[in-house]
Parts: sequence; structure tokens; C-alpha cells
Amino acid sequence: MHFSPESRGGHWLVMKPILYYSLDVNNASGVSLEMMRYIATEAFSQWKQASNITFEESAQGKLPDLSLGFVQYDGPGNVMAFSYPPTNGTLRFDAAENWRTDIPPAKTDIDIIWAAMHEIGHLLGLDHSTDKNAIMYAYIDPGVNKRTLSQDDIDGIRALYSS
Repeated sequence: MHFSPESRGGHWLVMKPILYYSLDVNNASGVSLEMMRYIATEAFSQWKQASNITFEESAQGKLPDLSLGFVQYDGPGNVMAFSYPPTNGTLRFDAAENWRTDIPPAKTDIDIIWAAMHEIGHLLGLDHSTDKNAIMYAYIDPGVNKRTLSQDDIDGIRALYSS
């Protein structure tokens, strides 16, 4: 197993079947709100199927559980994104990376949907996997896309959020 509720901060309450998220779009990213919605929808859909947790964009004025956005962090090629364990709910992509949604991305570009799926796994309480086929594997390769949870990812999320 590749999760550690103690080291990652636990998990969201099982009694909370809907997690609300906000999309923090700023000029640093060059990504539109429409594109952020696409990225979020694609990334959350896999986790929803595996966990039975529903993810919805929070209405204006409603405090979200999760927040996705961009920051200028450490430049291209280093830390691509970071997130915090439950129940902080913050996920930030480094605005300096060469993010793409193309399939497959160019050799120097990073698939942002793969990265979002990976970081959402951390938001839900998962640690890195040793399975190179898993979304939760520690490394994301430029020029490659991976958008399907492995059995290891599914087993990990279900262990935390069994229905």
C-alpha cells in the first residue's frame, strides 16, 4: 500500500460525500477559467469513479474544501506542483512549467491532467506509489500522458474511502 493517513494528515470524513473545489485563476498562469474547469473535470472524474466521492465546483461565496491554482514557484523542471494533505486542500501548479493538455504532449511539455490527478491523490490522503504505472508514482515524465488510475491507485483510494 502506498498511503499513510498519519503522515499525509488523514482523510476527508467519510460522511462528507461531496468535496467542493475552487479554481484560482490568475495572470501568472496564462490558463483561462474555462481551461481550468476542463482540467479539474478530467482529473476529478477518475478519482470519483474509484472512490464514490463527488467533486463539485463551489458556488460563489461558498467556502471550498479544495483549491486549485497556479503560483510562480521554482521555475521549469523542478517542483512542478505541490499539494497539502487533508484537510488543507490546497493544490498549486508552478506557472513556469510547460503545461499542456495535448495527447501526447510535446517532448518537453508536462501533461497537466496527469499532474492534477497525481496532486489530487495527495489532497485525498495518498502518498507516492512504488508502482511505475500508478498515477501516484513520484515522477511525471515530460512528453508522456497518463490519465487512468492503476489498480494500485484504486486500491489505495478505496482503502481510505471504502464505501
